[in-house]
Amino acid sequence: MLASDLIQASASHLIYDIIEAYHNKDADAFMRVMARNLPILSIGTNQDEYTTDIEALEALLHRDMEQSGAVRCKVRELTCAEHGDAAWMGAIIDTEVDVPGGIWKVEGRFTVTAIRMDGAWKAVQTHFSVPQAGAVEGFSFGPANS
Repeated sequence: MLASDLIQASASHLIYDIIEAYHNKDADAFMRVMARNLPILSIGTNQDEYTTDIEALEALLHRDMEQSGAVRCKVRELTCAEHGDAAWMGAIIDTEVDVPGGIWKVEGRFTVTAIRMDGAWKAVQTHFSVPQAGAVEGFSFGPANS
């Protein structure tokens, strides 16, 4: 079920908190939105950015922030749904990151799954992905590669 306005405002705020953490290069702020006493899942854009370990996630965040300059994100679309004490959000985020040699510019897809704990929403799953390079719009799969 689509989230009520109240749930959408409070739960989807996690996405904006995470974006702000990246803007400020503040891994601790990112970690504050994560559930610390439950299993988590976090998936990023690189092959090694798949973890169910909270400490490994924190290390990956520090690496991200050390390897990048300024991060600029604009949420273009945001949706939120909920059931009981669970909420899930998805966003299309126009992202620009200053990297050595220029700017990494992508249309990111970001999802967060959260649970309500003691009245506050905490993320248990995050996933940021980008379209596959060379993908053709309207096709689910790229050309054969083997």
